[in-house]
Amino acid sequence: MVRISRQAVLEARFLREAVEVAIARAAAEKGLAPPVLRELNELIERQRGCIEPADHDRFYLLDEAFHRTMALEVGNTMAWRVIEDVKAQLDRVRYLSIPDSTPIAKLTDQHQAVVTAIAARQPEQAAQAMAIHQREILLSLPELERRFPTMFEASTVSATLAEA
Repeated sequence: MVRISRQAVLEARFLREAVEVAIARAAAEKGLAPPVLRELNELIERQRGCIEPADHDRFYLLDEAFHRTMALEVGNTMAWRVIEDVKAQLDRVRYLSIPDSTPIAKLTDQHQAVVTAIAARQPEQAAQAMAIHQREILLSLPELERRFPTMFEASTVSATLAEA
């Protein structure tokens, strides 16, 4: 098993935040067509449908669709490709965090805040909402390192445990 590198996670999160904040800002500046806003809201509702049965696998797929749709709808295919290229380690941590550390309800509320700001054509609010959403992993990472020490590189876990 390849262990998760904390440094790789932090770097991927940094890049993903930079790109996705820019996407959210651009979407609010230029506006998204009503069918696209409906699609994003439908994805959020389908995500909410994953809360009660605790369907983390389905939520994860819908989460990807949400972020991909926004990137592609602002006309930035390259931005989504960059995200896909850097997110492998980050995705492993995101997948670990969804069941306990980061509730699906919280993530869907964050998605709704992004879409609400985009629909209102409020670029700074959309960017801020996306930044908050992208930083969520920073809140759960230390707990995940403690709970799953064998999943992370040894130096990472040692540093995290020393900080505790």
